[in-house]
Amino acid sequence: MRSLVSRLSRRAALLGVTASLAVAALPVAAQAPVKLQVGYIPVLGVSQLFVMEGEGWAKAAGLDLQITRFDSGPAMIQALASGKLDILYAGVSPFIVAKANGIGVTVLAATATEEIALVGRGTFADLVAKTGSAAAAVPAFFKETGKKVKISTQPAGSVPDTVTRYWAQEVGKLDPNQIEILPMGIEKTQQALLAKAVDVAAVREPVITIIRDIDPEVKIVGLGGEIFPGQPGSVLAVRDDARKANPEAIDKLVALHVRATKLLASDPKKAAPAVHKFIGAGLTDQGTIERALASPSSKFEANPDAIRASVEKMQTFQAKIGTLPQTVPLDTLFDVGPYKKAAAQ
Repeated sequence: MRSLVSRLSRRAALLGVTASLAVAALPVAAQAPVKLQVGYIPVLGVSQLFVMEGEGWAKAAGLDLQITRFDSGPAMIQALASGKLDILYAGVSPFIVAKANGIGVTVLAATATEEIALVGRGTFADLVAKTGSAAAAVPAFFKETGKKVKISTQPAGSVPDTVTRYWAQEVGKLDPNQIEILPMGIEKTQQALLAKAVDVAAVREPVITIIRDIDPEVKIVGLGGEIFPGQPGSVLAVRDDARKANPEAIDKLVALHVRATKLLASDPKKAAPAVHKFIGAGLTDQGTIERALASPSSKFEANPDAIRASVEKMQTFQAKIGTLPQTVPLDTLFDVGPYKKAAAQ
């Protein structure tokens, strides 16, 4: 009897071990992806976002990016303030304003520098060629036509508007009675130039390339480094509460951002299909995007330290012209930690 009981006990034990091994061999349930609400401005300077999503890198890293387009940085900040966005790809200027107004947002990486260029047409473009610079062409235009130079840009507080005003006041030292700066939406900015309603537009790629393809009369009259030396461009920023909730996910995103920056700088042709899908599909062909990615106005840079000095200069100017209530300590605006961690990998 004892022998039978002993055999049954051993059999039960063996069955238990077998069952345990079988359970251990089952695949572990995949961890649910982290959902992040991402806002972006449709410009080439934030192509890192398009690459990481288009190439499937974000999904592979366990990130579910819910992506929404905005026409201006200030409009994006409104969504940020209401907690509707976690990640933001836009010009740095609106984030300075947001921080100064007590909104919890931090810049984790740069995306590009010297993006904004001035493009002109007609008499003004001709005078730039004659005088040698856009600044010299302004008084010449006023003298020849008796009219102010009309410049289309984006809303007050945006990078295009700030850079344009910096150029007019600090670089060109222009007579304010000889220019008229007209803030408007990103699409209206280019439409106004093509419709010959303005003489100059402050725009980024791919708009620069697209406009010049549509109208060969349009010329670049001031590159980014000429109108604001070292001009800080777009950045990757995060809502502070979103970062506290998902710190590992944010670190993964920054790592993908650094990876995408390297691809954009080394092989723009390979990156072009993903970029075209987001900001070129239905508007222009992939070849145009490839040319825009290789243009002088496409300078991709992920290191936030690379733009600190120029951001300081920008916010000092913003405070001067009244679009910023007060300057903010850059150590509170930037956190270089995630970038350094990603760059070291």
